[in-house]
Formats: sequence, structure tokens, C-alpha cells
Amino acid sequence: MKYLLVIGFVFLLSSCGLFSRSKDKKEGILAKVGNKYLYAKDIDGLIQPGTSAKDSVQKLNIYVENWIKLQLMVQKAELNLTAERKNFDQELENLRTTLLIHSYQEKYVEQNLDTVVTEPDIQEYYKENKEQFVLRKNIVKTSYIIFSRNIREREKVKSWFLSKKENERSKLLKFCNENAITYQLNDTSWQFMDELERIIPFDYSSQESFLSRAFFYETQDSSMVYMVKFTDYKSKENISPIEFERPVIKSLIINIRKQVILRKMEEDIYREAVEKKTFQNFVE
Repeated sequence: MKYLLVIGFVFLLSSCGLFSRSKDKKEGILAKVGNKYLYAKDIDGLIQPGTSAKDSVQKLNIYVENWIKLQLMVQKAELNLTAERKNFDQELENLRTTLLIHSYQEKYVEQNLDTVVTEPDIQEYYKENKEQFVLRKNIVKTSYIIFSRNIREREKVKSWFLSKKENERSKLLKFCNENAITYQLNDTSWQFMDELERIIPFDYSSQESFLSRAFFYETQDSSMVYMVKFTDYKSKENISPIEFERPVIKSLIINIRKQVILRKMEEDIYREAVEKKTFQNFVE
């Protein structure tokens, strides 16, 4: 069906004067460079059903022009490179070997890899490899609210924000749902201070100095009010907390398991070949 659709556009091009040779039209030839031909059947699926005639002709023209340019480049390379420079047999064989092995490894890992990483697994890895988790940047735990300067309840919002009373927290949540541009009231997650700077216009010369004394920060610009409450922070060059590194540790553990599986696979293949005497090493 798709092929018939393309053939239809070949005749459409012909009627537009873009494709005129009757023999080529009959054979479904769209372009020719040297002894290379582009047939309508070669672009099956290019034109999707429902595409307008104008868009189809444009898309087909672009494809054909790009094909012609590519073939011209190949033709020029064929004429100007020596036979030695054009011999890619070894490179192609190496590429085929690499792709073949990689594909088999992926299938083997998929069938044998245990992807379940428990909390004890994470705790153990973190404890034994803390030197891997030195912070490159400052991280913080915060809550924040951003809302319009036009809102008159600013002092009430601040009071609710700093309060630990459940009823005032409820008022704050209701206010945020109805009025805040954006907010984060769950202060249990770590994030880079740099990320927070992208949404809060802080005014300080040193992150470290600011964080060492920060608990609550409030500022405004021409349209917004920004309130930030700091729960905790860790400065760079210190060991990162396990909560922050948990996803990374999980990925590292799975990758280690993957490497172990691949090494074992390779050893098993070799041992099986030795037992069955399916190879000979004439160097040893």
C-alpha cells in the first residue's frame, strides 16, 4: 500500500514537470547518478498516508536531492581515492565482530542480570567506598515558595512557612496550591545549591559563607517574592550523604554485576572450548 502511495507521487511529480522521462516513470525511477538508481520502492514508508500533496512533493524532493548529493560524494571519492584507501574490508569485519559480540553480550546480560538492589547492598557499598563520594559542589535540603508581590498575605505566609504547627502547615499548603508560582515544601531531598540558584535570586559572594549561617532567606524582585528555608547542607570536598548518592550507588552495583557476568561468560566459553578442543593455539 505504501509503495503504491509512493508510485502515485511519482506520477504526481511527472504531472508537475519534475519527472518527465516516460521510461523512468514506468520503472519508478526517481533519480540516477552514474550507474546508481533510486527507485520508488527504495523510499517505501517515506510518505505517510494523509500527507497533503504539497507536503509530499516537498518531502520527496528533499529526499531525492539529498540522495543525489550523497551519490555524487561517493562518486567523487571513488575517482580520487587509491584502491588501498578504498579497501574497508578489515574495518567492516572489525565492526561486524564488535557489533555481533555486543549484541550477544546484551542478550546474555538481559537474561542473567539481577537488577534488584537492596538497601543493605547500598549501605555496604557506600560504607566500603566512601572515597568515591566526595562532593564537587555544595548541596542543600530546603523548602521554598515563590509567589506574586501583589499578594497581601506576605507576613502571614512567612509565619506559616516558619511554623511547625500542623494547622499552620495546612494553611500554608492551601495558600501554595492556590497562589504560589512554584513551591517545594518537602525538605527531605538533597539538591545542588547551584540548582536552587537558578530559581531563587540569592545575593551573596560566597555559597559556603552564606550556607554556614543560613536558616531562612527572603528576597523579592519587581514581580515575585521568594522565601527559602534551609534544613541542612553539605559543603563541597566533604563526603556526600548516602541519600544523595543512592541512585548512583544502585547504578554502580548493577554495572559491577554486569561486568562480573560478562567476565564469567567469557571464561565459561573459553573453558568449554578447551574441554571440547574446538580451537588450537599454535603459538604456545
